[in-house]
Amino acid sequence: MVVNMRRIVLIALIAAGSLLSLGSNELPPWRAVPEEVPVDVPFQVEADFSFSWDKIFGYVITYPLKITIRNKSNESITILWDECSLVTPYGVSERIIHKGVRFEDKAAPQAPTLIAPQSWLDEVVWPAERIEWIVDEWIKWPIPVDDGSRIRLHLTWRTQEGRQRSASWSWRISGPKTVTVFLYVYSPQGQVISDAKVECKEAAGNTFRDTTGANGFVIIQGAAGTWQFTVSGSGYRANSWSQEITKTGEQKVYLERQGTPLGLWIIPLWLLVFLGLVGAVFALGF
Repeated sequence: MVVNMRRIVLIALIAAGSLLSLGSNELPPWRAVPEEVPVDVPFQVEADFSFSWDKIFGYVITYPLKITIRNKSNESITILWDECSLVTPYGVSERIIHKGVRFEDKAAPQAPTLIAPQSWLDEVVWPAERIEWIVDEWIKWPIPVDDGSRIRLHLTWRTQEGRQRSASWSWRISGPKTVTVFLYVYSPQGQVISDAKVECKEAAGNTFRDTTGANGFVIIQGAAGTWQFTVSGSGYRANSWSQEITKTGEQKVYLERQGTPLGLWIIPLWLLVFLGLVGAVFALGF
């Protein structure tokens, strides 16, 4: 169901001409802090996480997840990739594929990888279900995270003696608190305004731009702190303001209608004066 929902969201974005758009601004520091490190295993695992900001999912871990496996023992080990998984912050265990596996073959069995004694292996892994062919390209779905999220890598290997063993490494995600704002745009009479343009810079400096739909609202996700908003609409005065956003919730903004410019009234006044003079002339019999 999660995959199907992701597919629906992406197809809708493609139809609208707006693919998943990652922010290009510099992110505040995000870190993956090792939390669970097995001590009775013959190798070490190091992970290099890439973080970004996505206007749909908020802060995310992006493809690829780079790992280094260091065999500290004097015996070879064999990684059994089909028995390995990544546990996402939502507690879902997802089968992974590794470097060298073609995306077209992501559902096929994976060959094990031998790591010689006292050697290391650089790898790239990602959940197989998060790689999908949609429209005309392979999409690598990101993994949404929040401050305090945990992600766990479960590896299974075979020893030189042929015994199968497993262990898990976990990391706690450390970063700024994220919040979601449901911004509604109204006219002075309380009617929702569709096609209003919304621009927002959240506390981390990432800029969000979107247009309200028929229900008159947009959804914005970003770092808690001071946000800057600008909302405008055809026939309405633009409204700009700054606001402290510390928790998820609704925000409402009312736009004033633009008054008729003074210049547009001057011509009718002159026309009325002219017509009045003409009428007076005819009344006097000229």
